[in-house]
Amino acid sequence: MRSRCHIRTAHLVWRSGHFGGENHEPSRTHRTSGSTWGQRTKSDSCPGAFEVPTNVKGLALRNLLAIVAVLAVSGAWASAASAQCSRVAHVKSGSVKNIYQASPGATGHTQLSGPDNKRLIAKGFYAAISSASISYLGVTFNVTNHTVFQLSCWGEHVGQPASHPDLSLTMGTVTVQDRAGSPGAVVADEGLVGTYSVPSPAQRFTMTRTVRGQVSFQHFLDYGPSVAMLGTVHARKLAGPGYLNFTPYLGSRPGTCRQGAGYIATSNVFNRATGKFSGSATFSGLAPFSVR
Repeated sequence: MRSRCHIRTAHLVWRSGHFGGENHEPSRTHRTSGSTWGQRTKSDSCPGAFEVPTNVKGLALRNLLAIVAVLAVSGAWASAASAQCSRVAHVKSGSVKNIYQASPGATGHTQLSGPDNKRLIAKGFYAAISSASISYLGVTFNVTNHTVFQLSCWGEHVGQPASHPDLSLTMGTVTVQDRAGSPGAVVADEGLVGTYSVPSPAQRFTMTRTVRGQVSFQHFLDYGPSVAMLGTVHARKLAGPGYLNFTPYLGSRPGTCRQGAGYIATSNVFNRATGKFSGSATFSGLAPFSVR
């Protein structure tokens, strides 16, 4: 079996008070100043693993209504950068709302005022208002109530198309059920988790991201992305043959893929000058052939 370290492709990112983009291009530059778009940079040790981007500066948000203005500016860029990942997902059950459709409530708290979405797109930013089941490129993503996420795509190696489904997790829990040959993945600031082996076996796994300080969903809506910048992810295999593949973005040897059954990672500090997170990462049930 060969290593399946993952690459990400472009989609909008909302972190630390900034909107920006991710680019699957294997560039070795890291732009962090002015008003340029952030860009993930390729790691030498794990083909396709990337550092965390620094995005457009100066877009601090008090609440979600400010996002509308950002979208007007970034729309053309998003269309071009996410061309490989212009996929559609369908909500099979449950309630999912678009975070871009928010309004101030009577009590002074931000509310999601838009309709339930039965059709999701890769450029969208969503919140589950109940447990929901989402079908995306042959993979089922089951999310719990108040899970905040985006849809994107990933590829197995640098130079290969980013054609597999990917859920980008801001907060909450997602359980992935994929099919043989149709691998799914979940990514957060702390790392990317997906199935391992060739061809891909049918697997079921789960990943939870808890925001530092036990931030509530309502607090997230009221105060925006800065409260969700740091957190902890717990990922573990639930069923199926083979191993999960972990691409850590922090800890010892970030970007070096491991294969195993479980992954826990915590982001402790975000360095705005470098655009990088630092923290810890631990693995469990490592495969005999996995890097330690």
